[in-house]
Amino acid sequence: MTIREKVEAVRNVQNYQVEIEERLKQIIHDTCEDYISGIDNIVIEDNSITVFYHWSCRGETSHDTTVIPIEWLDDGFDYKSAYQEKVRLEQEKAKKEAEAEKKREEKRKAEKEYKQYLELKKKYEGSAE
Repeated sequence: MTIREKVEAVRNVQNYQVEIEERLKQIIHDTCEDYISGIDNIVIEDNSITVFYHWSCRGETSHDTTVIPIEWLDDGFDYKSAYQEKVRLEQEKAKKEAEAEKKREEKRKAEKEYKQYLELKKKYEGSAE
């Protein structure tokens, strides 16, 4: 394929890219970023699309990234509910991790206290003789 043929092929898909980016922009606006200004780049993977976008709010501008499952772009797909479920699952996971960390910290504290107890016991039992 020559460069000219490649240019023509790219030209033929540019309209698709604009439509996809508009759909992604709407999905991002409706789910995770109210102040999205535009899309910088997209990377299409097997089951998802990584979207690099910029946002602007009250004079502050920044860039961010999100990953959107490809199925969210399907016509009629309820991506808002899917996003809420995703957030719920992430919160549950974070809560479980926090509880596990709390248990690990309590165990470390108990072990430290027991070690200190044994040291004090040894110290004072040894001096009683």
